[in-house]
Amino acid sequence: MKALAKKPASKKSAKAIRKSDAKAVVKKPAALVKKSIPLGTRKKGIVNKILAFPQRAASRSRTKLKQSNTDFGALVKELSANEINAHIGTSTWLSDLVYNGHDPDWCIPKLELLLRAGLNPDTPGLLHRATYGGGPALRTLLRYGANPIVPDGRHCPFVAAAEEGLSDYECQIYIEWLHEALLDRWLTTGQITKAEYESEWKNAMKRIRQSWKDEKQPAAWTQHRMDIFKEIHKARFVYQSIHDNAYTYEGQLD
Repeated sequence: MKALAKKPASKKSAKAIRKSDAKAVVKKPAALVKKSIPLGTRKKGIVNKILAFPQRAASRSRTKLKQSNTDFGALVKELSANEINAHIGTSTWLSDLVYNGHDPDWCIPKLELLLRAGLNPDTPGLLHRATYGGGPALRTLLRYGANPIVPDGRHCPFVAAAEEGLSDYECQIYIEWLHEALLDRWLTTGQITKAEYESEWKNAMKRIRQSWKDEKQPAAWTQHRMDIFKEIHKARFVYQSIHDNAYTYEGQLD
C-alpha cells in the first residue's frame, strides 16, 4: 500500500471537527449510470483522449502542470455527467489513477476536474481502491462527498484503512478522514441522523474486527488499534481535515 510521507506520531496535534469545515465544492453528481450511453464519433474521440492522458508529469514545470490541467479540463467539459460516469467512471484508467497515485500533484487535479463535472464519488469500489492507494485520492473523494460507508458485501474502506500493512500513523489518519466524512453526513449535510451515524460507525468497527479475526491478528495488536479508533470517535478529532488544503496536490484548481 502506498502512503503519505510519514511524520512522527509524537508531532501530531488534534483538531476538532467543526461543521464549518465542510465546503460545497462540487455540483451534485449524476446518478450512477446503469445502462450504456452511446457516443458519437467526436465524443468517442474525447473519451479516448482522456483515457490516454498521462498519469504522471513528464517534467516538474509548474507551468506545464497548469497547462495540463487546462487541457484536461477542456476535454472533460465536452462530456455530460452521464457520459463521464458511463465511460470514464468504469474505466481501468480511473481505477489506476486513484490506486497508483504516482504523482499526486499531477493526477489529483484531474480527478477533481472529473468530480466537478459530475463524476460520482460513490462509484462502486472507487473509494476502497483509493484507500489502498494511500492518502491523496482518498482525501479527494471524501471531500467531494463520497460516502465512507458501503453496503455489506462490498469492499469496505474502513477495513482497507485498518490494514496490517499500514503503520499506526497511516492507519490513524486514514480512519480520521473516513470518520470525519461520516460525521459530516450527520452534522453538516443532514443525510443521516445521529442514531444512524453511531450505528454506521459501530458496523464499520465490526467489519474491521471480523477482518482481523479472519486474518488471525494478535489480540494485543488489534486492541491497540481499536483503542485508537475509539479515541477518534470519542474526541471527534482529525489531524488534517479533508476540507483543508493541507498538501501540495490540493487547492490547485481554486
